[in-house]
Amino acid sequence: MGKKTVYTENKLHSNCLLFSVPQSPNKNTQGLCDKKGLSGVISVLILITLVVVAIGIIWTVINQMIKGNLEQAGTCSDIFDKIKLNKVYTCWQNQSDGTYNDMTQVSINVENIEVEKFGVSIMSKGNSKGFELIDGQSAIFIKNSGAGTNFGNPLELPGKNAGKTYIVDTSLPFFSFTDVPESVKLSAFIDGQDCGVVDIASEIGKCAAGIIVS
Repeated sequence: MGKKTVYTENKLHSNCLLFSVPQSPNKNTQGLCDKKGLSGVISVLILITLVVVAIGIIWTVINQMIKGNLEQAGTCSDIFDKIKLNKVYTCWQNQSDGTYNDMTQVSINVENIEVEKFGVSIMSKGNSKGFELIDGQSAIFIKNSGAGTNFGNPLELPGKNAGKTYIVDTSLPFFSFTDVPESVKLSAFIDGQDCGVVDIASEIGKCAAGIIVS
């Protein structure tokens, strides 16, 4: 007699064919089905692991951003209205004939708060130049006001409940101004945090008589 072909139908294993197929009595199709099922489970577990790892990385980044913003908000929340430009003494100096003499006064008042450094931005005809005021450091275009002070001397920042006026020489190439300054922006840094712009003198003009400092 010829060899009889055996047909089986697999109804128990989802990874096996669901219709009848020829089967050799000696072939272990059960093992093949088990391997396919195990491979599918491993793939699902790997995918779940990758998703969990990705969520963990994203949450770490977001958490650090939130903590940084909260720290900055806590440091800077109480400074506004405590750091101001003195609008009277923030002006441009003029010569005897009333023309601009390239010297701009920037005057800062500070209440009961300690400032690490200031950022100053002066604008003229759309051209803006910024620089920092740091205690003990110097620049050739700025000086403390007062007798005996010179450009390039170490700067002094205003302490708590005090004010300081600075003279800025905008004739130097660093500024490249072709006209009088129009506005001044003041920013503040406290405990390593940039608190952004704290005050603006939007329309500065010629210094009034009696308030020009040297």
